[in-house]
Amino acid sequence: MKYPDEFKKCLNCEHEDFSIRRGYCAKCYPLILKIDKIKKGILPNVLEEIKKNFDFLEEAKKEYIWQIKHRLEIIKDSRVPKDISAHDLEYRINGTLKFWNGKSLGKINDSIAFYLKDDNSRSYVYRLFSEIQLLRPFKIDYYKLYNSGDKH
Repeated sequence: MKYPDEFKKCLNCEHEDFSIRRGYCAKCYPLILKIDKIKKGILPNVLEEIKKNFDFLEEAKKEYIWQIKHRLEIIKDSRVPKDISAHDLEYRINGTLKFWNGKSLGKINDSIAFYLKDDNSRSYVYRLFSEIQLLRPFKIDYYKLYNSGDKH
């Protein structure tokens, strides 16, 4: 089946993928599908348990969807070149280290600005660290999900 030109790139990450479904690539589509199901009331097991036993279902749903959208953003960041400031790159590097249970390097944006002077270099390193985050399989952070009830 031949796709029209507007469906040759993923609507989220702009990746050119031969298996576009509803306009999304193979990495983005399952995550988009999870969000759609939650919005239609088809809840994953953990949200069903929260619905039965607690009174913060709406907050938990928002947190669950936020975590999925954050993952979609990382997928997009790993594929789409863009202008990246030294501060953005510092945030991504430290976020990646924390994601892999490491310690943050702290304030390193001055060093980044000194060594990576042009946008292309910073963009490449930013996409590289985004790819590193994507190496870890996506899992919902249940601790944050259950703590979403403490916010109300």
